[in-house]
Amino acid sequence: SVKITIPGYNPMVIQGNTPRICSGDTAQMIVTVSDGKSPFSYNWRFDGSTGSTAIVSPMYTGFYTVAVTDLCGITDSTRILVEVVGPEARFTSRQTGAREFVFTNNSIAALNYNWFFGDGDTSTTINSSHTYADSGWYPVTLYAENREGCIDTVRIFVHAYPDLNVYIPNAFTPNGDLINDTWFAIGEGFSFLEIKLFDRWGSEVFRSKHPTWSWNGTNR
Repeated sequence: SVKITIPGYNPMVIQGNTPRICSGDTAQMIVTVSDGKSPFSYNWRFDGSTGSTAIVSPMYTGFYTVAVTDLCGITDSTRILVEVVGPEARFTSRQTGAREFVFTNNSIAALNYNWFFGDGDTSTTINSSHTYADSGWYPVTLYAENREGCIDTVRIFVHAYPDLNVYIPNAFTPNGDLINDTWFAIGEGFSFLEIKLFDRWGSEVFRSKHPTWSWNGTNR
């Protein structure tokens, strides 16, 4: 008879970290192996890298698998969770006047907010409202921050209108001398117009919805 000795073997124990990152940031995944027989070789399934660490920049939370093989040729694997904890900035706008707006915050997983209204004014409230001094297009930007300090931003443009002003002359001279030959109104601050002209007996002689209308005095 022959006596043989089989050396003890404890199976590998593979452990990985659990990175938490903001959306767009870089995460370093680290694997540590105990027991088994060193040296160990690694194979990250998502890109084929062979080190005990790997770098990813995910936009969403997900798992990454790594396989480890020891000197005895035994292979085991584990999954590492990379958690993306960034907020999502969202808001809607509602125009309540020519230059008055109400902004409703619909952000997800955020605690702190910063509003920039595009005219130099700011706010840190959850929801906000703003009145513009002048007409024009303005970029409204919302920064949303979560408890980990991750920040997301969103921007939309709003159009502030001037006050409604209309000037309508009370006379014109359609005589062909190219001076005041047509009758028309001028103004600002309106989004729709319709003009109807009637003679003294109530009969309609002219109608238009065109924003640059003019009447040359012709009946119908």
